[in-house]
Amino acid sequence: MTTLPPDQAPIVALASGRDAAAISILRVSGVGCHEIVKAHLRTRMDPAWPARALQLCEFVDETGRVLDAPMAVFFYGSHSYTGQDSAEIYLHGSPYVIRTCLDVLFRAGCRQAEGGEFTRRAFLSGKIDLATAEGIDALIHSVSEQQWMAAQQLTTGALQATVAELRMTLLQTSSLLNAMIDFPEEEETSRLQLEQILPSVLEVKARMDTLVDSYQSGAITRNGLQVAIVGPPNAGKSTLLNTLLQYERAIISPEPGTTRDFLEESLLLNGRVVRLIDTAGIRAAPESVESMGIERSVAQAQQADVVLFLFPADTVNVDQLLAQWVEKLQPKQYIALLTQIDVRKPSSSAESWLTLSCHTGVGLDLLKAKLIELVDFHVTQSRSRDCFISNRRHLHAMSQARDNLDTYLQSWQEEGEDCLAFEIQQAVSHLEAIIGKITPDEILDSIFSQFCIGK
Repeated sequence: MTTLPPDQAPIVALASGRDAAAISILRVSGVGCHEIVKAHLRTRMDPAWPARALQLCEFVDETGRVLDAPMAVFFYGSHSYTGQDSAEIYLHGSPYVIRTCLDVLFRAGCRQAEGGEFTRRAFLSGKIDLATAEGIDALIHSVSEQQWMAAQQLTTGALQATVAELRMTLLQTSSLLNAMIDFPEEEETSRLQLEQILPSVLEVKARMDTLVDSYQSGAITRNGLQVAIVGPPNAGKSTLLNTLLQYERAIISPEPGTTRDFLEESLLLNGRVVRLIDTAGIRAAPESVESMGIERSVAQAQQADVVLFLFPADTVNVDQLLAQWVEKLQPKQYIALLTQIDVRKPSSSAESWLTLSCHTGVGLDLLKAKLIELVDFHVTQSRSRDCFISNRRHLHAMSQARDNLDTYLQSWQEEGEDCLAFEIQQAVSHLEAIIGKITPDEILDSIFSQFCIGK
């Protein structure tokens, strides 16, 4: 018996999620999957099962026992999501029915699909490119309009079209350089040709700069605004986290050092995604475990899009203390808050401070409005662009391509054509990695392992 390659073997998975629902969908794909599925389906409509025709049928086990009366549809060859023979079975949402029907298909020769395996097969068969696959994953996990927008520019091919255009320009440049290498002329003529190539390289480099610069706003659009809550012990950091989340996520205690590591949770503020990070109170820690938590908190604050600096309202020399922390952490942006104003008298009159009480609600609406304003700024920046980068892998590849062009531009008058052609070809390779023309298997494994099972 011939063993099929892993990417052709018949696979099956629940594609509709595991939450209780009226209808649940089993997705099947791979060589021989039609024979396996048809052996367990009975229909009075059309036993030939024409392509893409939804039919009422019965699902039976090996003994002929009817397990459910689902609808089913078959897709043949390349006319499917995966580019392989595929089928979908629309069962009733009973957990018992789902589990039992899956077991039947497992015994018949299907194996459980891994996370993202259907989409991986679509990529391998040429149905979609790699950036589109990543966009599909982002679309599935989007919970807001901003995240949907970030996913849409990948699923609709906006970024890929730009990458393809840049790649084509560089390929044309590469062909000219290779012609100069293969058919050398006088040095003066060679330099003249290099000068003619220069504007194209400069234009591509400028567009790459714009794309790389789009990442901060693009990442916030896709992932949400990352907000680190930082301050000394008992400044109300965990209380603020719980108040914004509207449930008790963090333990609150008057004992200093209760939070020994950072906690991260997401919420929607008027439809905007905000990722809150509650950090350990920063102080001279009395024990090593707390010190590790403080170090991690500092690292999170330095990476965050915005830092909320919280100090009890009666903190002595609070302005100087804030200045020290800003100098140490170098936040991208910050908001300074005086907390617990319902029980403490503010010691600072600086206009830059926002006063806050989680118990009375004073200052909460203003804080939320400031966070919403920050999200909207970055989403507007993303929306104003033809395309933008929101994926760290894409940023890394685009940055590497730009570095190659930087090297080219710095050395085009000194280096030979072969060295210059190498930099251009490397830039092309990095662009191709974005859409998956050249992508090592370990990178594919990393990307598709993050997908949900059934997609």
